[in-house]
Amino acid sequence: MPVEIGNVPAVDAIANLRSKLAIPTTAWDDHLALPRAKAFVVAGATKVALLNDLQEDIASALEQGESISQFRKRFDQTVQKHGWTYNGKRGWRTRVIYDNNLRSAQMAGRWAQIQRVKKQRPYLVYKTVGDTRVRDQHREWHDIVLPVDDPWWDTHYPPNGWGCRCYITSANDRLLERMGLEPNKRAPDLNKTERINPTTGEVYGDVPQGIDVGWDNNVGKQWLAPDAAFGEQLMQLPRDVRRAATANDGKQFEQLRGSFSVFAKRALDERSQNKMHSVGWLQDQVIEALAKRDIVPKTATIMVSDARLKRMRRDKKQQKDIDLPTALLQNMPEELKRARAVLIDKKGALVYVLRDEWGSKTGKLVLAIDFIQAKETANSIRSGGKVEIGALRDKKQYELLTGKI
Repeated sequence: MPVEIGNVPAVDAIANLRSKLAIPTTAWDDHLALPRAKAFVVAGATKVALLNDLQEDIASALEQGESISQFRKRFDQTVQKHGWTYNGKRGWRTRVIYDNNLRSAQMAGRWAQIQRVKKQRPYLVYKTVGDTRVRDQHREWHDIVLPVDDPWWDTHYPPNGWGCRCYITSANDRLLERMGLEPNKRAPDLNKTERINPTTGEVYGDVPQGIDVGWDNNVGKQWLAPDAAFGEQLMQLPRDVRRAATANDGKQFEQLRGSFSVFAKRALDERSQNKMHSVGWLQDQVIEALAKRDIVPKTATIMVSDARLKRMRRDKKQQKDIDLPTALLQNMPEELKRARAVLIDKKGALVYVLRDEWGSKTGKLVLAIDFIQAKETANSIRSGGKVEIGALRDKKQYELLTGKI
């Protein structure tokens, strides 16, 4: 049986774990700017295949409600399979990987649940487990009561460090009365201090007291935040790391493909609500081909709106037989990933040439680079349909970036 968080099945936590993009690292502080709720990292794990298996080991442990000893059996099999030599003793290393990833996923999933009920439960209560291992600073925060949207939770929503076991309870006035609590008049001071790596001398910046470096953020907000922002951070990674991450075919791509299929079905069947959904990421070879033309996208994320999807199936296109099949649109992440070629047109838009053919025609998806919609910047799919293959070979209209037509 899947574990539960506050008597709620941990479906959101499992979804969070499986949706993370695996990012290779050599040390724990390689990519501190990457949100823990969207990036899966294990210090010293430099191969994506290894990360994928570790990620699935943890997700399966959460899904099956497994103990640390059961997770260690999975871990040993994965280590042996990949021949991974890791730092630290097995007991300590597995505890760090197991606890920190599970806690982050659980609290990210918990935030999604909190958002769904915040009208009925507008307050959050900070809680510790109450034993002697609780840090002094965290003990001071025990029973702090603040509104769900108070900025204090942007930095102090648990977990707040390595091995932190603090958690959150949502409440309304009636529940607070039963707990003998009242909302605090103001949030505690942040009291930030500069943190420096004593070994390398690297300055990490100012971090609130009581919180470890890299943990001064809200994993729940990170997970629910637009993927375009994560795509901006991907663009800042070293090329080899970005290439390995965005080329990944792990569980996170399956998660994306599944969630997009549901989104696309609703978009095509129902009235548009101006919602956006991620479709994937610009491939490394596309990014490099654009760089040679002095074009550097702000974000690697590709998105599409429900309205644009619906336009691709409008009656006028169907009457002219230039519409893309519904099944193809619902499988857009896979279609983009396996596109036969990517072109750039004279207006600066990317044209993904799809693999399916209908006589002399093939499919295409047209993507605007760094398109701004609802104050978010993303590489936005603006149109799609069938087109004559010969027309795409017109060098006056198109320039080949990658692949073959």
